[in-house]
Amino acid sequence: MTFSEKLIRLRRREGLSQEGLAEILGVSRQAVSRWEQGTTLPDGGKLLPCARHFGVTVDWLLDEEQGWEAQRGESVARGMNIHQQDMVRTLSGVVLSVGVVVLLTILIEGTSLNIRVSEDGRSYTGIAAFVRYYHVEWLVAVGAALVLLGAAGLIWLKLWRWWHRTP
Repeated sequence: MTFSEKLIRLRRREGLSQEGLAEILGVSRQAVSRWEQGTTLPDGGKLLPCARHFGVTVDWLLDEEQGWEAQRGESVARGMNIHQQDMVRTLSGVVLSVGVVVLLTILIEGTSLNIRVSEDGRSYTGIAAFVRYYHVEWLVAVGAALVLLGAAGLIWLKLWRWWHRTP
């Protein structure tokens, strides 16, 4: 499998246009087109960023004897491709959003209902009264945990991208 065949397949797998890949690599669309036509190869300064973006090795990209099957094992060992990064971002965003909705619901309901709870000589109103009256302390803990988990996922992805950025 030639470099151009591999590049076309990787680019399409990622759902990228030639312009999109060109923008990521800092080259013209025509350069990507020439690479895919097999008339030229990228210079050394673009091979490594290209391989890193797709989660493959430069060796695999250039070695015509290594087919698509050889790439699978290396891709897993090299890290996340763009689809996996999108999946982490989406899942983290959903978890964060659910946590925020849970906490906001408790906040809004707690402040809008006029509930008063007296326990052990103490009087509670507002959110504290709502939580105690309906016994939803666990829901506050779940909402907070979801917010922390979602935020941690997004922060981790940012740090991962920073660590694996191309020079």
